[in-house]
Amino acid sequence: GKISGKILEGGRTWSLSAGEFSRVESVEDVEGGLAFYATVIAKSGKLLATNEIAVAAVDGIGVLTGTFELSNSQTLELSSYQNLWKRSDTKASQPVFKKNIVVEYYPLGVSGDKNNTVKFTFKKDGAVSFSGKIGGVSVSGSAQIVWDGEGWKMTVYAPPKPKAKPPFDGWCETFPVKLTVDEKNVVTAVKLGGEEPEMVQLWEGGPYWATKNIGAEKPEDYGYYFWWGDTVGYTRSGGTWNDYGNGDGSGYYSEVTWVSSTGAQMSTSPFLSSSCPTYNKDNSELLSAGYIDSTGNLTAAHDAAQVHLGGSWRMPTHQEQQDLIDKCDWIWTTQNNVNGYIVRGRGDYASNSIFLPCAGYGDGTSLSNSGSYGLFWSSVPYSGSYNSWGLDFDHYTYGYSRYGGFSVRPVQSPAE
Repeated sequence: GKISGKILEGGRTWSLSAGEFSRVESVEDVEGGLAFYATVIAKSGKLLATNEIAVAAVDGIGVLTGTFELSNSQTLELSSYQNLWKRSDTKASQPVFKKNIVVEYYPLGVSGDKNNTVKFTFKKDGAVSFSGKIGGVSVSGSAQIVWDGEGWKMTVYAPPKPKAKPPFDGWCETFPVKLTVDEKNVVTAVKLGGEEPEMVQLWEGGPYWATKNIGAEKPEDYGYYFWWGDTVGYTRSGGTWNDYGNGDGSGYYSEVTWVSSTGAQMSTSPFLSSSCPTYNKDNSELLSAGYIDSTGNLTAAHDAAQVHLGGSWRMPTHQEQQDLIDKCDWIWTTQNNVNGYIVRGRGDYASNSIFLPCAGYGDGTSLSNSGSYGLFWSSVPYSGSYNSWGLDFDHYTYGYSRYGGFSVRPVQSPAE
């Protein structure tokens, strides 16, 4: 026989149908009981789900039992004598969206990489579609958000394309989804797990800039301070705030105790000329001591980004810092109560940006200008024996004393 009917599910109506029963089995412990199995298709708008269900025939009465799986994880417990089937539990159903919502997702965690960006469209009727590129190969398809008992999840699948150039091995990923809802439980915003990029490219052919300083948990955090060539890193503990009195809130912390990234409190400031082994060494001495290589950049063993983050991370060169000034727009702002600059790309990269917080700089037992100024080390020594190139918030690069405690914003080179 044929099956047809409806499920009323969270305000959405699912139409069910099956052309025939595929098999029949005896029902254990029930004399004369039979179970007829059929693969049923459920549709609601553009949403689609299928599952095998059972109809038990006992004393000539057909009773629909068992479960019906929607979106591969949601379970509808069914029990009815009629064609109007209702869900018996009260768990969350498919979400309803107030409007079509478009969200970009970066499979490699890199914002602005046109060859690895996928756009998801969450439609008002609950359907989800996606299109974009992974590894330079075009992908598209549909997905569904499901409730796993603890939170919303979304599984996405794009089939392999062995004949593509380059060949595409397929994409199958499940990640958490955060839904913002209004008072009527209608979704107004969507955030995909893993969507926050850890690095962005700000101009064509340029490096990928990390979105936070070394030692920071989020872009607004100051992170660690380093002397040039240092790979330990230090944070401020205590101190007395001294306002400069010029009305802009700028000042410095005096009598600071510096704490290393390993948790050790320093009895002597790391930001003194006497504490800095790279101070008073010319390039030949730096090369001989293993601080720089033949290209004139810090070696991996003395590159704070490489030591802390590994992989392809490194400190930026002097030229890359200068390009950050020349090829980007700098917008002074306050982000989550932290002063700093949004540094934004131009043209095709205008949607990409990083935030540089006003972390100030370490100077002896003081932390100067935190909240009003920032300084960042490059990997390149300046001419002479005392300074190295750095970037400051006056929008230029210059040679600064190597014992200064500056921030480090890591980069990765673009793919060849």
